[in-house]
Amino acid sequence: MEKQLKEIIRSVIREQFIDEMSQNDIHFKAIMKFYDRGTSNAKKAISLYCCAKPNATRQQIVKELMDMDYNDIQDLQKHFKIKEYVDKKGVEHVAAALPQTEEEPVNEAKVIDIVDRFHDLKLPNIVYLNKKPYTGNAFIMNGYNGYTSSSTDGWVYDSKTRKPLTDKQGSTLRATTHRGAKWNFKNGIKESVNECKTC
Repeated sequence: MEKQLKEIIRSVIREQFIDEMSQNDIHFKAIMKFYDRGTSNAKKAISLYCCAKPNATRQQIVKELMDMDYNDIQDLQKHFKIKEYVDKKGVEHVAAALPQTEEEPVNEAKVIDIVDRFHDLKLPNIVYLNKKPYTGNAFIMNGYNGYTSSSTDGWVYDSKTRKPLTDKQGSTLRATTHRGAKWNFKNGIKESVNECKTC
């Protein structure tokens, strides 16, 4: 009885108020593309947003989207940063990203190698953490599994905060030939080195 009542209400609302929302709508397609191509976390996030439960089926999500009005759909797109665009050949694409965490991601373009081609260490004169000369213990991330490297492989990190160390311009320091090394700094200057024997 309840299902029939919901279907009747949906059909009346669709006929009278939501003539622009259909499965052919560009916004609907963009959201479903994001859902279909997304990771399990992305699917759970869409499911929670639409159905208030993490494991809703695709059909349940479709029904909820069909019940939304244009503003609700746009709010959902803004929340998940889903954008649709058309390339030069007229092909429609969807670019999507989950909401960012509070911590600002490090810009991959601002990573500098501090080891030259002869494997000599070329640290900046002063090393920084949060734009202040760094004092503390640092380590070099070993992000190599024998086949591939992670995007943060070789980055120099503060041992306490797990944040990358930088030069004066804010570029992250990378030393892939020194994986596993531990360095001590005082006022931005390296004091001692405990190099990894297996690197």
